[in-house]
Amino acid sequence: MNVKVIGQVEGIEYELVHISQVALLLCYSKRYTRRLCDEGKLIACKIGRDWFAYPQLIKSMPPTALPDVS
Repeated sequence: MNVKVIGQVEGIEYELVHISQVALLLCYSKRYTRRLCDEGKLIACKIGRDWFAYPQLIKSMPPTALPDVS
């Protein structure tokens, strides 16, 4: 999905990316990544039926903030 979406968190603009790209970044399945969004464990927003997340915020999260699936 090649759509450029811009979102704001606390007044700072971030580029949003489709959840499938975030899944690749995190090495999780798309389904599990969507579940993390549903549960509020990832900072993301739902636009229509698709989830979009802030990769800049995910990269800055401490490793202990993300679930370990191993």
